[in-house]
Amino acid sequence: MIWPASTRAADKSTLNNLLAAYDGESNAQARYRAFAKKADDEGYTKVASLFRAAARAGEAHVAELSRVVKKMGGVPKAEVKDAEAKSTKENIEAVIKDTTRECESLYPEFIALAHSEGNKDAKKVFNYAKAAAKELSGLFADGLAKLEGMKGGTLTVYVCTVCGFAALELPEEKCPSCFEPLNKFTKIV
Repeated sequence: MIWPASTRAADKSTLNNLLAAYDGESNAQARYRAFAKKADDEGYTKVASLFRAAARAGEAHVAELSRVVKKMGGVPKAEVKDAEAKSTKENIEAVIKDTTRECESLYPEFIALAHSEGNKDAKKVFNYAKAAAKELSGLFADGLAKLEGMKGGTLTVYVCTVCGFAALELPEEKCPSCFEPLNKFTKIV
């Protein structure tokens, strides 16, 4: 996910972190869709599938974040900004940078605070987003390494509609992140 700078709450609380994540994930979806269109336009159809899968993962996160925010008495809201797409290579590099930051520092920070506040629901949704960011970072890093081979053809990505976990192969029994059954996965091409 690519977060606007304004999504980091100055007031450190789990609710504010949830709201920041909701806004960030909402904006990321718009950017991923714009990146997918750019990749398609440049002939990187397999990379476009990765961006569409990332957008679908973001939808799962937004739904879970919204549920937890409402449960805490908050109102989920996002200021979705116009998405700017650069070259497909630059877009992939931006996604790798941002997803790496999410799984190495941003979400661990959010998880630690939710844990210290005893908020199991928030901790769970942040863990889902962290796991998805880690997996997506790897998928995009692999795509960048094989960029010229990502032109033409199709690439299938499976996304869990509960937690946003994405993989190139359907897991054998259940989602490795949220442990939901395989019927919770959707196929993105």
